[in-house]
Amino acid sequence: MPSTHTHRAAARAVAVAFLVTLPSAVAASPAAAAPSVQLQVVGKSAILAGPKKVTASSFTSAVGSGSKRRNCTVAAGTPLAALKASGISFGIKDFGACSRKPADSASLYVDSVRSVVGTGMEGWSYKVDNRAGTAGAADPAGPFGAGMLKPNSRVLWFWCVYDPTTYACQRNLVISSPTTAHVGKAFTVSIKACDDSNSCIAAKSVRVSLDGGQSVVTTSSGTASLTAAAAGKHVITATEASTGSPRRPDAFGESISVS
Repeated sequence: MPSTHTHRAAARAVAVAFLVTLPSAVAASPAAAAPSVQLQVVGKSAILAGPKKVTASSFTSAVGSGSKRRNCTVAAGTPLAALKASGISFGIKDFGACSRKPADSASLYVDSVRSVVGTGMEGWSYKVDNRAGTAGAADPAGPFGAGMLKPNSRVLWFWCVYDPTTYACQRNLVISSPTTAHVGKAFTVSIKACDDSNSCIAAKSVRVSLDGGQSVVTTSSGTASLTAAAAGKHVITATEASTGSPRRPDAFGESISVS
């Protein structure tokens, strides 16, 4: 859910929801150029959407019900606009008084994705380039209060299992790999697990695959060795191999050219 991880504990007291909205320091017009970003949505046990490039365009959605139902506009270049562009179904609620003015929609939060609703200490959260946002996902000031998403940013929406001892969600997986390799020659892939501030550690028990086929599980060093059998462009993926909880969100795939 749209989150301010600097006030995570207070947000949970309101609604799982990881949201205490900071004042919008940067106003974004719904007419501002919408950036193209990389988007991935990861649920409790699998990738639900992406990774794919989407355009984070402004949109208007009905929020609430009955006499409290309103049409609320979300600014372009926000994490919520990126989620909308994925085409996946989701539900939003409002902690403020949203309207057709994007500045009034800063307190919107994602309550559900594909009808899976956040509850207790679990729910939907987002990261941008491996950093947890410090503002609501619809805040026109952007995820860090410094403007809209940058082109080619990686926006990860995921099922968060909140840890009250660290005031944070579980770490997400990140791939570090060479961009080129040779047919029949092994190359090494490194997998990291990154926290809300993008501080990363070696990730063991991660299944690393080439085009979803050949797979190897990382050791305690977070590394795995792969070999490509054919030339061309391939995609390296990394997903949780452990059956423990919480499940670390899958990494964005990385391309490698093999000659």
